[in-house]
Amino acid sequence: MNSKENLLEEYITEYTPENRLGFCKLVRKKYRFENYRMSVKFEDINSKDFIVQNPITLAKVDNVIMQGSCSKEEFKDIFNDLTKDQIIYIGF
Repeated sequence: MNSKENLLEEYITEYTPENRLGFCKLVRKKYRFENYRMSVKFEDINSKDFIVQNPITLAKVDNVIMQGSCSKEEFKDIFNDLTKDQIIYIGF
C-alpha cells in the first residue's frame, strides 16, 4: 500500500482545484456509514462517527469551503493533519 507521502503526491498531481475543494467537503461530511441506515439525516449523525473530529483540522476545512477554493498549500496542510486511515476512508 502507498505511504502517506506517496498518497499526497498522487493527490496533488491528479487533483484539479475543484477536486481539492471536493475532498475538503468530504473531510467535513464523511462518517462511519456502516453505523447508520441509508436514509439517515446528516443532523442525526453522532459526532463520534465522523471520520475527522480534530477541531483545528475542521476549522481549516471550513475556511477552505467558505472561500470556495483550496490551494495546493492549503490542501497539503489539511492532508498532513489526517491519518493514512482517514485519507483512505475519505477516498480519492
